[in-house]
Amino acid sequence: MRRVPLSSLLWPTLLGALTLVIYAPSLGYGLIWDDPRWYGQAAGKTLTQLFFGLETYQFYRPLSLLLNQQFITADGRVMAGAAHAAQLAAHLAAVLLLAPALRALGLRGWHARLSALAFALYPAAFQAVAWQAPQGPWVLALVLGAVVSAGRFAAEGRARWLLATVGAYAAALLFQESALPLSVVVIWPAWRAQWPISGAWRIGVRAVVKTLRHARSAGLLTGAVLMIVGAYLAIWLSVPRDPNVTGEGRDLRVLAYSLQVSVWPIARSLAPMLAGWPALSLAAVFGALTLGLAGSLIARREPEAALLALTWILVGLFPPFVGLSWEYVSYGERLTYMMSPGMAVLWAGLGAWLIPAGPARTPSWSAWAARIVLPTTAALGLCAYAGLALAQLRDYRAVYAAGTRHLRAAIGALGAAPGQALLFVNFPDRYELRQPYYPLGFWGIVLAPVVQDLRDYAIAETGQSGVDHSLSAFVTGALERDAWPYRVDLRGVNAGPEGLVEAAHPAERVLLTEYLAGGALRLSDVGDIRADPGGPALAAFGDQLALRTAQLDSTGLLELGWAPLRAPGPDDALFIHIWSGGVFVADVGGDALGGLIPLWTWRPGDLIIDRRRLDLSRLAAGSDTTIRVGIYNRLTGERYPLVGAAGIDDAYVIERRLP
Repeated sequence: MRRVPLSSLLWPTLLGALTLVIYAPSLGYGLIWDDPRWYGQAAGKTLTQLFFGLETYQFYRPLSLLLNQQFITADGRVMAGAAHAAQLAAHLAAVLLLAPALRALGLRGWHARLSALAFALYPAAFQAVAWQAPQGPWVLALVLGAVVSAGRFAAEGRARWLLATVGAYAAALLFQESALPLSVVVIWPAWRAQWPISGAWRIGVRAVVKTLRHARSAGLLTGAVLMIVGAYLAIWLSVPRDPNVTGEGRDLRVLAYSLQVSVWPIARSLAPMLAGWPALSLAAVFGALTLGLAGSLIARREPEAALLALTWILVGLFPPFVGLSWEYVSYGERLTYMMSPGMAVLWAGLGAWLIPAGPARTPSWSAWAARIVLPTTAALGLCAYAGLALAQLRDYRAVYAAGTRHLRAAIGALGAAPGQALLFVNFPDRYELRQPYYPLGFWGIVLAPVVQDLRDYAIAETGQSGVDHSLSAFVTGALERDAWPYRVDLRGVNAGPEGLVEAAHPAERVLLTEYLAGGALRLSDVGDIRADPGGPALAAFGDQLALRTAQLDSTGLLELGWAPLRAPGPDDALFIHIWSGGVFVADVGGDALGGLIPLWTWRPGDLIIDRRRLDLSRLAAGSDTTIRVGIYNRLTGERYPLVGAAGIDDAYVIERRLP
């Protein structure tokens, strides 16, 4: 048995460690998918049903459904962490298999290794890996495995390598139809072994025998792959599917969007300048830049690498361009995952300029350009690629961490309140960077589409849920959202105060999303509206309001229960003053329920529970803290007198000593 030198394991180890560092946080993201019920399609289905198509599904992907079935517990919950781990493992396999596959496809060792690094750093792969459901990593890992086996078959001619190639490629097809055009790269090693582009014709008996052997291998492999493709297409075209999901293809915007991938560092740098350009112009620009990168490979006597890169890019962009609508593609950078190895080969090809072409010649401008200017430019290009990739991956991690943490908070609230009604206000549907990465597409996170109930996520992860309803209140928190680093689309229609009051009545709690500095999100329980039980009040303010309850816990949560005695005036508001050691600290008053419900909407017979999280962190430990609560008129500043309670003339007092 041949021993593998430890030095040969160093690069794969470093590459694997980098991949894990980038994507390990995704293990805690929970469900990220536009329809969490998607996992349940395979529930209770037999293998026969999976492999002969489901009428409820728009694609033929039996192995995808079979894999997803493994993440469903006996009680129907989705093991999101395990699904993320499997997705990361598939991407890790693709990263580690890319260099051996590229070697089988004819690339030099340095070029294959550098391409694998460029692929591992490709930032738009984040959606394909961090979302737990896309099939891209699985398809690519299986296709690369098939290419490696095809290379061994071309070199040795052994049947086991042919069977391994056929098995891996068939599995890739059964995961997703995007593997279909990649059949070109699967058979590439066998044909390359017969007719190497950079080789020369040799005459002799041994050369003829070798050529015939390679021709036989290439024919066998090509025939086997074509048989698989034919059988797959026959099944794919005959199984029942929902045809009204993805829409029409052949949109020039999809083509331009896909070509951004091949030159993404340049596309990102030119995004402000290219914004608003027609799709045809963008496609022409990005196509020309792609050909320019390929030309630099040809100039360094790497024509086969250039052809391979361009072929991979073309077969990778073919499925979305032919079969998907712009509305679908614009939110799916994961769809560029299949063509990214071709992009990686192009950009890694800049490394060829760092390798001396030959012995030094008499100094001249062309010699200086070849030995200094061009290698320096290539080094700067590679550094820019790595720097932009790491910066964008950092941005993605921040975007996904905040959003998925917020979604998990909503899932926790719903899972802890089975059967109860919860009203979510200003919950994000999706959000993206205010300055997009590239001229085309959506560059952010689709968190919880408004067409999907939040309870579907809760049921999928916890097995139970309350009943959710989502509304927007554009005025509330508008300044904070304007200052937020992302542009956000909110769930639900915009509701005025009366609409919010009507929706809050049947809800057990109202949960408001707050947009915090730095891109963070907070889900705050701001109260609810219920029927007034009557009874004695702690205090009254004029003949306007009765304060039924008032509590402040050790965490700073203040809960006030207000019962309107008559409808407050249009300019009335609450004041809530924080005092510490006899010194005024802050006023956190205003309208009720996080600013959603102004006092003029309050009606007799209701009890308005107003919850506010007070920031007491700035107050000294052990100090005496006083909360003064009252009602005043915004225009005149007049306060309503306190009636029937100890305190000061116009405020009810809550006292607490901080621990």
